[in-house]
Amino acid sequence: MKILLYIFIWLVISGLVIGGAVLAGEELMTGVNYAIGVFVAWLLFLLIRKGILYYRAKQQVEGLVNVEEGEKNQPSHLTSRLRKRC
Repeated sequence: MKILLYIFIWLVISGLVIGGAVLAGEELMTGVNYAIGVFVAWLLFLLIRKGILYYRAKQQVEGLVNVEEGEKNQPSHLTSRLRKRC
């Protein structure tokens, strides 16, 4: 069902872009090219966003995995505060 929503949204956006180009006095194929350009820009945005999220997640996992021995044996700030209260 979600894919149908995406198709409908892109059909509306394409219709608006093509209609705007035709109303501006451009040819139909120019409007189609503009619509394709908008679609490619959206795909590039999604690809770049996914790459950034992947890179951040990878860095976070590497930071958690590569904990040095000294950091493992030292109590964290939270546990040291809890021990003081008890």
